[in-house]
Amino acid sequence: MTGESDKVKQPDRPDSLKYQVGRPTAFTEERKQAIIDNILDGAYRTPAAVATGISETTWFRWNQIARKQELAFWAEFDERHGEDADIFSVPEDELPETHPYLEFLWQVEEAEAESEQQLVKIVKTAAPDDWKAALEMLSRKQSTRWAREAQKHQLSLGGGDGDTPGKGFSLSINYVSTSNPEEKPETAG
Repeated sequence: MTGESDKVKQPDRPDSLKYQVGRPTAFTEERKQAIIDNILDGAYRTPAAVATGISETTWFRWNQIARKQELAFWAEFDERHGEDADIFSVPEDELPETHPYLEFLWQVEEAEAESEQQLVKIVKTAAPDDWKAALEMLSRKQSTRWAREAQKHQLSLGGGDGDTPGKGFSLSINYVSTSNPEEKPETAG
């Protein structure tokens, strides 16, 4: 006969973990910060995530969850404030704490913008001493006037951020410009 003392005691666990099944989540604060740090160092989203030890599949699933949470967040926002509300002045207390994947997506987007800005500053700082840095910046910002004649152009259409496969479509067209767009074409006479 088994007595009370023969039972294995379970460690006390917070209520949020008492009923958790399956393996632990990879969506941890440490991993999220590592991905943000990789992006700030200049990595693209997917390699930044994979470098932290998660699979591309996991990364894409996080993005899908974030997009669903984004739709829910803005629907809730519209419900509270009306469809004509200023979306650029979301009050601090309405940021998506209840949508952790969306919050992380916004952190990723912010990190990408910050990384780009740091690189722009480097090129702009180099431009006075290196005419190639200035020309490169002009050719990218004002390509119709400053790009080389045979510069490759790309047009992309599709759903999503270009980094998330799945639903939707994507069409990419590459072509090579062979003439200066400001010159009139010669006509046979």
